[in-house]
Amino acid sequence: VDVIVSCGNSADNKYTYFAKGTTGPAGPIPADGFTWHQAEDYCLAVGMTLANIHNEEDQVAALEASGGEGGWIGLTDDNHESLFDYCPGAPGCYSSRSRAEGEFVFNDGTVIGQLNQQTREWEPANNHFSNFAQGEPNEGAQGEDCIYMKGASSSTVCELGQGSGCWNDYPCDPT
Repeated sequence: VDVIVSCGNSADNKYTYFAKGTTGPAGPIPADGFTWHQAEDYCLAVGMTLANIHNEEDQVAALEASGGEGGWIGLTDDNHESLFDYCPGAPGCYSSRSRAEGEFVFNDGTVIGQLNQQTREWEPANNHFSNFAQGEPNEGAQGEDCIYMKGASSSTVCELGQGSGCWNDYPCDPT
């Protein structure tokens, strides 16, 4: 899976993209890409975090930085049983807590909503921005706890329309 990395905090709308099969500032990126956790670790090694996307401007900037390819973003409902601090000292990144399965939290601590476990419907928190594909997130496979932004060439329809970098929940460590 390709990697999208935010540089600084999301308010800057500055994103750097590290493509699979290339060499970035923290060394080579495998040809088959990173898992979500490996991508986050790679970002932290260069003082960044996976992208925190809080509005349409952030969404457009992140997708453009990837050349329309998409990739992992810093949104997860992983580790919902405990506090976690993936990014000590990284700019714009704080300890976060996902309190329940299906509650999605950016790595800057912003809770954007949750998947209702009974109705299976997405429920945004405080009208927070999201760009999920239709029917996502859905926890369709066991452990779909991390979010991947699809590329602009995807035919998937999402909140901002087809080709806008739809979000999809996906296993953090796909095999």
